Amino acid sequence: MESKSSLLKFISALAIILLQVNAGAAFGSDFDVLESTTRKVKVSRINGRISKCHDDPTSTFFLKPHKSDPTKGIFQTCAWLKHRNTKEAICNDDGASWTDGTGPAKEVCPNTCGVPCNTDAPSPSPSKMPSSSPTMAPTTCTEDSESEFFLKAVHHNPIIPVYQTCAWLKGRSAKDQICNSVERWESESNSTVPGPAREVCLNTCNSCPTEILLPDDNDGDSDGSNPRGSGPQSLISTSDGTNLPTMTAAFVTVMAAVVVYF
Repeated sequence: MESKSSLLKFISALAIILLQVNAGAAFGSDFDVLESTTRKVKVSRINGRISKCHDDPTSTFFLKPHKSDPTKGIFQTCAWLKHRNTKEAICNDDGASWTDGTGPAKEVCPNTCGVPCNTDAPSPSPSKMPSSSPTMAPTTCTEDSESEFFLKAVHHNPIIPVYQTCAWLKGRSAKDQICNSVERWESESNSTVPGPAREVCLNTCNSCPTEILLPDDNDGDSDGSNPRGSGPQSLISTSDGTNLPTMTAAFVTVMAAVVVYF
Protein backbone atom coordinates (compact mmCIF):
# COMPACT_ATOMS: atom_id res chain seq x y z
CA MET A 1 0.00 0.00 0.00
CA GLU A 2 2.87 2.35 0.91
CA SER A 3 4.68 1.65 -2.38
CA LYS A 4 1.46 2.27 -4.29
CA SER A 5 1.05 5.64 -2.52
CA SER A 6 4.64 6.65 -3.34
CA LEU A 7 4.16 5.71 -6.97
CA LEU A 8 0.96 7.74 -7.07
CA LYS A 9 2.80 10.81 -5.73
CA PHE A 10 5.55 10.36 -8.32
CA ILE A 11 3.09 10.05 -11.21
CA SER A 12 1.09 13.06 -9.96
CA ALA A 13 4.24 15.19 -9.76
CA LEU A 14 5.21 14.13 -13.28
CA ALA A 15 1.74 15.04 -14.54
CA ILE A 16 2.00 18.52 -12.96
CA ILE A 17 5.37 19.10 -14.62
CA LEU A 18 3.99 18.09 -18.01
CA LEU A 19 1.01 20.40 -17.49
CA GLN A 20 3.32 23.35 -16.73
CA VAL A 21 5.49 22.67 -19.76
CA ASN A 22 2.40 22.20 -21.91
CA ALA A 23 0.97 25.54 -20.77
CA GLY A 24 4.28 27.24 -21.45
CA ALA A 25 4.29 25.91 -25.00
CA ALA A 26 0.78 27.14 -25.65
CA PHE A 27 1.09 30.63 -24.20
CA GLY A 28 4.81 31.42 -24.43
CA SER A 29 6.86 29.84 -21.65
CA ASP A 30 8.92 31.76 -19.11
CA PHE A 31 11.93 29.87 -20.44
CA ASP A 32 11.46 31.44 -23.85
CA VAL A 33 11.03 34.91 -22.34
CA LEU A 34 14.18 34.53 -20.26
CA GLU A 35 16.22 33.22 -23.18
CA SER A 36 14.93 35.93 -25.49
CA THR A 37 15.79 38.64 -22.97
CA THR A 38 19.31 37.45 -22.19
CA ARG A 39 20.19 37.07 -25.87
CA LYS A 40 19.28 40.63 -26.84
CA VAL A 41 21.89 43.34 -26.93
CA LYS A 42 21.58 47.04 -27.64
CA VAL A 43 23.53 47.12 -30.89
CA SER A 44 21.98 48.83 -33.89
CA ARG A 45 22.76 46.89 -37.06
CA ILE A 46 22.20 48.09 -40.60
CA ASN A 47 23.20 45.73 -43.42
CA GLY A 48 25.38 43.69 -41.03
CA ARG A 49 27.45 46.69 -39.92
CA ILE A 50 27.41 48.68 -36.72
CA SER A 51 25.82 52.05 -37.39
CA LYS A 52 28.20 54.97 -37.03
CA CYS A 53 27.08 56.21 -33.64
CA HIS A 54 30.52 56.89 -32.23
CA ASP A 55 33.21 59.51 -32.58
CA ASP A 56 36.38 58.83 -34.52
CA PRO A 57 39.04 60.67 -32.49
CA THR A 58 40.89 61.46 -35.71
CA SER A 59 37.87 62.96 -37.51
CA THR A 60 38.35 66.63 -38.32
CA PHE A 61 35.80 69.43 -38.01
CA PHE A 62 35.79 73.04 -39.16
CA LEU A 63 36.62 75.25 -36.18
CA LYS A 64 36.78 78.77 -37.64
CA PRO A 65 38.33 80.83 -40.44
CA HIS A 66 41.81 82.28 -40.06
CA LYS A 67 41.67 85.81 -38.65
CA SER A 68 44.43 87.02 -40.94
CA ASP A 69 43.03 85.31 -44.01
CA PRO A 70 39.33 84.33 -43.93
CA THR A 71 39.81 82.31 -47.11
CA LYS A 72 41.72 79.73 -45.05
CA GLY A 73 40.08 77.52 -42.47
CA ILE A 74 41.24 76.19 -39.10
CA PHE A 75 40.44 72.52 -38.47
CA GLN A 76 40.73 70.33 -35.36
CA THR A 77 40.01 66.73 -34.36
CA CYS A 78 37.45 65.21 -31.99
CA ALA A 79 40.32 64.07 -29.73
CA TRP A 80 41.52 67.68 -29.49
CA LEU A 81 38.00 68.89 -28.64
CA LYS A 82 37.27 66.32 -25.95
CA HIS A 83 39.27 67.98 -23.16
CA ARG A 84 39.00 71.64 -24.17
CA ASN A 85 37.58 74.14 -21.66
CA THR A 86 35.71 75.78 -24.53
CA LYS A 87 34.17 72.49 -25.73
CA GLU A 88 30.59 73.51 -24.94
CA ALA A 89 30.89 76.80 -26.83
CA ILE A 90 32.48 75.06 -29.82
CA CYS A 91 29.79 72.36 -29.84
CA ASN A 92 26.99 74.95 -29.65
CA ASP A 93 28.34 76.84 -32.64
CA ASP A 94 25.88 76.44 -35.51
CA GLY A 95 28.34 77.73 -38.07
CA ALA A 96 28.20 76.50 -41.64
CA SER A 97 30.49 73.86 -43.09
CA TRP A 98 33.78 74.82 -44.70
CA THR A 99 34.07 75.14 -48.47
CA ASP A 100 35.36 71.55 -48.77
CA GLY A 101 32.30 70.19 -46.95
CA THR A 102 33.93 69.69 -43.53
CA GLY A 103 31.19 70.25 -40.96
CA PRO A 104 31.22 71.90 -37.51
CA ALA A 105 32.00 70.01 -34.30
CA LYS A 106 28.40 69.08 -33.47
CA GLU A 107 28.10 67.22 -36.80
CA VAL A 108 31.52 65.54 -36.85
CA CYS A 109 31.87 64.76 -33.10
CA PRO A 110 28.27 64.04 -31.94
CA ASN A 111 29.19 61.97 -28.89
CA THR A 112 31.83 64.42 -27.69
CA CYS A 113 29.26 67.20 -28.06
CA GLY A 114 26.46 65.16 -26.47
CA VAL A 115 24.37 65.20 -29.64
CA PRO A 116 22.28 62.06 -30.37
CA CYS A 117 23.54 60.20 -33.42
CA ASN A 118 21.27 60.34 -36.44
CA THR A 119 21.00 57.67 -39.12
CA ASP A 120 19.20 57.76 -42.45
CA ALA A 121 17.55 54.41 -41.80
CA PRO A 122 14.88 53.92 -39.09
CA SER A 123 16.15 52.58 -35.79
CA PRO A 124 16.07 48.77 -35.96
CA SER A 125 14.94 46.55 -33.13
CA PRO A 126 17.61 45.19 -30.78
CA SER A 127 19.23 42.27 -32.51
CA LYS A 128 20.26 38.89 -31.18
CA MET A 129 23.74 38.59 -29.83
CA PRO A 130 26.07 37.35 -32.61
CA SER A 131 27.46 33.85 -32.31
CA SER A 132 31.01 35.23 -32.31
CA SER A 133 32.72 38.50 -31.51
CA PRO A 134 32.71 41.42 -33.99
CA THR A 135 35.77 41.51 -36.22
CA MET A 136 37.74 44.23 -37.91
CA ALA A 137 37.31 43.89 -41.66
CA PRO A 138 40.68 43.99 -43.45
CA THR A 139 41.02 46.77 -45.98
CA THR A 140 43.46 47.13 -48.84
CA CYS A 141 45.71 50.06 -48.02
CA THR A 142 48.54 51.03 -50.35
CA GLU A 143 51.02 53.86 -50.26
CA ASP A 144 53.37 55.31 -52.86
CA SER A 145 56.62 56.28 -51.15
CA GLU A 146 57.06 59.09 -53.67
CA SER A 147 53.61 60.59 -53.07
CA GLU A 148 53.72 64.13 -51.74
CA PHE A 149 51.76 65.61 -48.84
CA PHE A 150 51.35 69.13 -47.50
CA LEU A 151 53.82 69.69 -44.66
CA LYS A 152 53.54 73.37 -43.77
CA ALA A 153 53.28 76.90 -45.08
CA VAL A 154 56.37 79.12 -45.07
CA HIS A 155 55.46 82.72 -44.29
CA HIS A 156 57.28 84.51 -47.05
CA ASN A 157 55.67 87.15 -49.21
CA PRO A 158 53.60 85.51 -50.55
CA ILE A 159 53.08 82.45 -48.32
CA ILE A 160 54.58 79.33 -49.92
CA PRO A 161 53.40 75.74 -49.30
CA VAL A 162 56.01 73.10 -48.47
CA TYR A 163 55.50 69.49 -49.60
CA GLN A 164 57.36 66.29 -48.71
CA THR A 165 57.16 62.62 -49.68
CA CYS A 166 56.07 59.58 -47.69
CA ALA A 167 59.63 58.20 -47.98
CA TRP A 168 60.95 61.37 -46.33
CA LEU A 169 58.38 61.12 -43.53
CA LYS A 170 59.03 57.47 -42.66
CA GLY A 171 62.32 58.07 -40.84
CA ARG A 172 61.51 61.42 -39.20
CA SER A 173 61.49 61.73 -35.41
CA ALA A 174 58.51 64.10 -35.68
CA LYS A 175 56.51 61.59 -37.73
CA ASP A 176 53.68 61.24 -35.19
CA GLN A 177 53.25 64.99 -34.90
CA ILE A 178 53.21 65.39 -38.68
CA CYS A 179 50.73 62.52 -39.08
CA ASN A 180 48.38 64.10 -36.52
CA SER A 181 48.28 67.38 -38.40
CA VAL A 182 45.05 68.15 -40.26
CA GLU A 183 46.14 71.41 -41.87
CA ARG A 184 45.84 71.55 -45.63
CA TRP A 185 46.78 74.02 -48.32
CA GLU A 186 43.91 75.75 -50.05
CA SER A 187 44.77 76.47 -53.67
CA GLU A 188 43.45 79.77 -55.01
CA SER A 189 43.19 78.22 -58.46
CA ASN A 190 40.95 75.44 -57.09
CA SER A 191 43.37 72.89 -58.51
CA THR A 192 43.89 69.58 -56.74
CA VAL A 193 46.66 69.84 -54.15
CA PRO A 194 48.07 67.14 -51.85
CA GLY A 195 46.38 66.75 -48.48
CA PRO A 196 48.04 66.25 -45.09
CA ALA A 197 50.26 63.24 -44.39
CA ARG A 198 47.51 61.23 -42.71
CA GLU A 199 45.53 61.25 -45.98
CA VAL A 200 48.43 60.56 -48.33
CA CYS A 201 50.83 58.29 -46.38
CA LEU A 202 48.28 55.85 -44.98
CA ASN A 203 50.69 53.08 -44.02
CA THR A 204 53.37 55.36 -42.59
CA CYS A 205 50.79 57.22 -40.50
CA ASN A 206 48.84 54.05 -39.67
CA SER A 207 45.68 55.76 -40.87
CA CYS A 208 44.21 53.04 -43.08
CA PRO A 209 40.40 52.98 -42.84
CA THR A 210 38.78 49.97 -41.15
CA GLU A 211 35.24 48.67 -40.72
CA ILE A 212 33.74 46.85 -37.74
CA LEU A 213 31.65 43.94 -39.01
CA LEU A 214 29.17 41.79 -37.14
CA PRO A 215 28.98 38.10 -38.11
CA ASP A 216 25.77 36.74 -39.55
CA ASP A 217 23.28 35.35 -37.03
CA ASN A 218 23.29 31.54 -37.16
CA ASP A 219 22.28 29.76 -33.98
CA GLY A 220 22.60 26.33 -35.61
CA ASP A 221 25.44 24.44 -37.22
CA SER A 222 27.68 26.20 -39.69
CA ASP A 223 25.99 24.45 -42.61
CA GLY A 224 22.52 25.35 -41.31
CA SER A 225 21.55 21.65 -41.11
CA ASN A 226 20.59 21.81 -37.44
CA PRO A 227 19.04 25.18 -36.63
CA ARG A 228 18.29 26.00 -33.03
CA GLY A 229 15.19 24.23 -31.72
CA SER A 230 15.17 21.44 -34.33
CA GLY A 231 17.53 18.97 -32.62
CA PRO A 232 16.73 16.24 -30.10
CA GLN A 233 17.60 18.56 -27.17
CA SER A 234 14.73 20.93 -27.95
CA LEU A 235 12.64 19.98 -24.91
CA ILE A 236 10.71 23.24 -24.57
CA SER A 237 8.78 24.53 -27.53
CA THR A 238 8.70 28.11 -28.72
CA SER A 239 5.69 30.31 -28.15
CA ASP A 240 4.12 29.23 -31.45
CA GLY A 241 3.28 25.83 -29.88
CA THR A 242 5.27 23.73 -32.33
CA ASN A 243 5.71 20.82 -29.89
CA LEU A 244 2.28 21.10 -28.31
CA PRO A 245 0.83 17.84 -29.81
CA THR A 246 3.79 15.79 -28.53
CA MET A 247 3.46 17.20 -25.01
CA THR A 248 -0.30 16.68 -25.00
CA ALA A 249 0.10 13.03 -26.03
CA ALA A 250 2.65 12.48 -23.26
CA PHE A 251 0.30 13.95 -20.67
CA VAL A 252 -2.62 11.76 -21.84
CA THR A 253 -0.38 8.67 -21.71
CA VAL A 254 0.65 9.36 -18.10
CA MET A 255 -2.92 9.91 -16.97
CA ALA A 256 -4.04 6.70 -18.71
CA ALA A 257 -1.31 4.80 -16.86
CA VAL A 258 -2.58 6.15 -13.55
CA VAL A 259 -6.15 5.00 -14.31
CA VAL A 260 -5.04 1.50 -15.36
CA TYR A 261 -2.77 1.06 -12.34
CA PHE A 262 -5.48 1.94 -9.89
